[in-house]
Amino acid sequence: MRNTVNKHNDGINFYATFNVKANTFGKVVLSIMILILMTVFIFVVSTITKNDIIEMLFPMILIFVLIVVFPIRYLLWNLFGKETLIVNTKTISFRYDYGILKTNLKIIYFDRLGTGFQIIREENNLEIGKLIFYNYRINDNLPEVIHQTSVLLDNIDINEIDMEISNLFVNEFNERDSFIPYSEN
Repeated sequence: MRNTVNKHNDGINFYATFNVKANTFGKVVLSIMILILMTVFIFVVSTITKNDIIEMLFPMILIFVLIVVFPIRYLLWNLFGKETLIVNTKTISFRYDYGILKTNLKIIYFDRLGTGFQIIREENNLEIGKLIFYNYRINDNLPEVIHQTSVLLDNIDINEIDMEISNLFVNEFNERDSFIPYSEN
């Protein structure tokens, strides 16, 4: 599995789209499991008598959601999953794209932004994990997690993203304080 990242920086916002590249074997196994669960569900529903339909309606809806909807959502994520991330010096925004379904853009404001890397596993001498965003609270400077990516990335991609985000803050500082970088070279 090698998830990919498309990055873009316009000087004010940093945009990243993380694409899920799941293992083909896992997608096939998950599809077969969903078909089996749907078959069992249809068989169970067909055995309910007309007198028991009203009593069984709520439990059957609940069972349907648990054994069919959640696995299908996970399958869609593994087939078409994308996470869009937009970071600027005031907010972090993100949305998830399941191919046929997209979540609304969620915007999180922060006071002081920090980033981290949570290692999940290692592949081919590369650390794979999640990018974590922290907000350092104004009243006590304690960090709180405000977002973490759902798509796993290697530490090389995470470091590049971290540098791009840091450059946003440096550029804003230079513009705000009329600071002109100077070098003797």
